[in-house]
Amino acid sequence: MNNILRFLQNMSKVFLEFFIKPIGTFKESLFNTLIPFSYFVGRRLVKKFSRFLEVQRFL
Repeated sequence: MNNILRFLQNMSKVFLEFFIKPIGTFKESLFNTLIPFSYFVGRRLVKKFSRFLEVQRFL
């Protein structure tokens, strides 16, 4: 019984090391690439939209 518990503990440690930590780093890297990208796209959209509004004002 004790051996089974120890085996399960080791398996859960391995699971944590190999599955949950890479997911966390993947999330962080995804976040770090998404934030500047969305900022860049948002700025371009705002510029286009403000230009569109100026054109509407002239019409």
